[in-house]
Amino acid sequence: MADQREWQDLQVRIQNVLSDGRLGRPSFARAFAQATGGPQEARATLAAMTAMANAWFGADASVLHAAGGEESGHLASLLRWPGGQSAILSVGPGEPGPARLDLVLLGSRGAIYYRTPEGVGGLLA
Repeated sequence: MADQREWQDLQVRIQNVLSDGRLGRPSFARAFAQATGGPQEARATLAAMTAMANAWFGADASVLHAAGGEESGHLASLLRWPGGQSAILSVGPGEPGPARLDLVLLGSRGAIYYRTPEGVGGLLA
């Protein structure tokens, strides 16, 4: 998994946008991360993405569907929150190096897009 500080910094930046009201009411998230450290890193990365989404939507999610297998390094969750928000979160194996993230967070008045730039490093490149 990427350095915990990187996840925290990304979460703080997104939370600032949400607190400022620039996104409106968050309603849907889609995130894909590449994990290079095997099944344990894939589980930890999916857990980190789920925790971030729980913070955005203000509650713990219910898992509607979970797919994938740890042996393959592919994990996915379809989640729903009490307020009707939903997310598709997935983790797959990646090239050796820092974790990569592709994220979309949609709100009632806008969207946040984040993608780790190619060839530049990890989450905060």
